[in-house]
Amino acid sequence: MIELQESMTAKLCSFARAYHSNFAKCKIFDDYLAFDLMGKEEYEEIGQLIEQPV
Repeated sequence: MIELQESMTAKLCSFARAYHSNFAKCKIFDDYLAFDLMGKEEYEEIGQLIEQPV
C-alpha cells in the first residue's frame, strides 16, 4: 500500500453509503454522516467518475 494515498475503495463505499442514505426509499442502514464526512465536492467528484462510460 502506498502511504499518504487515499483509498479509492473507501471513497466508493462512502459514496454508496451516502447515496443510499439520501435516496433509498427502503433504507437498510441509514449512514446519515457519510455525506457530511465526504463533503459535497468529493461526493460529486465520485458521482461523476461513476457516471462516465467505460
